[in-house]
Amino acid sequence: MRDSDALKPNDLPRPATKSFEQERRAEALAVDRLYGPRAPLHVAERIGALAPAGVRAGIARWKEIAARLELLMTQRNLPSQ
Repeated sequence: MRDSDALKPNDLPRPATKSFEQERRAEALAVDRLYGPRAPLHVAERIGALAPAGVRAGIARWKEIAARLELLMTQRNLPSQ
């Protein structure tokens, strides 16, 4: 095999990347599936655990998850048309 035949890093397939919105929505769906009706309580507990430590990035992440979880739960409770 010649050097010119070898694969280069850019030749390899790149994994699909999720957008920020897709990632947070997937996290909210996972929390919903794992905790069911207790999902909002779980999210609140996570935020509460991070707050005293001042982990701002973690708090922000869980608040974003909470917003998507609330939207998910609201959409689920809307009457079908």
